[in-house]
Amino acid sequence: MNREVQMKQAITMVALVILFFSFSVLRGQTATLGINPSESAYFGSVIVGEHRDYDITLSAIGTTGTSLMVSYVLITGDESGQFQVISAPATPFTILVGIPRTITVRYTPTRYGYYSCSLMVMPVSGAPKTITLEGVGRSNVFKANPSAWDFGNTGGAVTFWVSVDPNNGMGSTADLVSATITGNSAFSIVSIRDMYNNLVSLPAFLELYMDSLQIQVAYNPINNEYVAGAALRMGRNCSQPAQRGFWPCSRWQLIRTKRHDIGAR
Repeated sequence: MNREVQMKQAITMVALVILFFSFSVLRGQTATLGINPSESAYFGSVIVGEHRDYDITLSAIGTTGTSLMVSYVLITGDESGQFQVISAPATPFTILVGIPRTITVRYTPTRYGYYSCSLMVMPVSGAPKTITLEGVGRSNVFKANPSAWDFGNTGGAVTFWVSVDPNNGMGSTADLVSATITGNSAFSIVSIRDMYNNLVSLPAFLELYMDSLQIQVAYNPINNEYVAGAALRMGRNCSQPAQRGFWPCSRWQLIRTKRHDIGAR
């Protein structure tokens, strides 16, 4: 065997040793934890008593074939009661590189205002990862006075004074875009007037502490049947102060009422 062949064999052997060593090292490496979103999960503006879910992705960052193990997932902070993990793998669980896992957090505000806490994910090895959970609880956009009305056994009409609910924060505004009666044809909207008793057509702009509307609802008995749960529905578009974390929204608002016809018992 000549010297050139021996040199080639030696180089090949060294290359194999380096490759084997590198493979062994890579196999022994542990992936690191990645979270998406990486800093905060904002749930937006949610009506008190309702909820919104947010999916958070956990991933293993490293070389293909490596993995990491998560020992626990925990929500911490003074406002942790507003948030809860509703879906997650049972701990401890493994995350493979290229195969992420998902946990779902639910925000259910119990009162209005801005709230935040922390979601902590702790791997078996390595430092924990923490992101902020943020959300705003708000009340229904409109309030009405009276909030409910029982017409008794005779027909008649009542005026609901409608304004922006103060619980939505200073500077809140809303457009009342529609007003309809649902539940029974014995009830109807007679008129919609502003605070100066002028007739108005919708949509109508309302600003907190500045504007209000009068919605007059009439009840005309049709028969002897009892009627309950008829409702005045108000459709709206609204916006609240950005500094409070509110965002534009559009949904239906109910003013609950209780009414009954002649002879109902």
